[in-house]
Amino acid sequence: MRKARSSIASKALFVLMLGGLAAVACSLVLYLLGIGQDGSVFLVGMICVLLVGVISAFRREGGARLEDALTLLAGTAFFVWIAWRTFNR
Repeated sequence: MRKARSSIASKALFVLMLGGLAAVACSLVLYLLGIGQDGSVFLVGMICVLLVGVISAFRREGGARLEDALTLLAGTAFFVWIAWRTFNR
């Protein structure tokens, strides 16, 4: 039973990660093509990717490690910087 729940959770995290990466990729393509956008697609994609990172780090056996925390902290700092630059134009 626990293995089935773990499998479903892993699949849900995978789908969430794919959705986040697709949103970031679409945002990148639009940016490179010079098509205007408000940045919300990128921000939602980054939220999804960072959320999956946090959940995955805590689901791992032994919990989150220092490298997980540093990576997520760097990603969050980048996300906050991009959000600030996007919405303060």
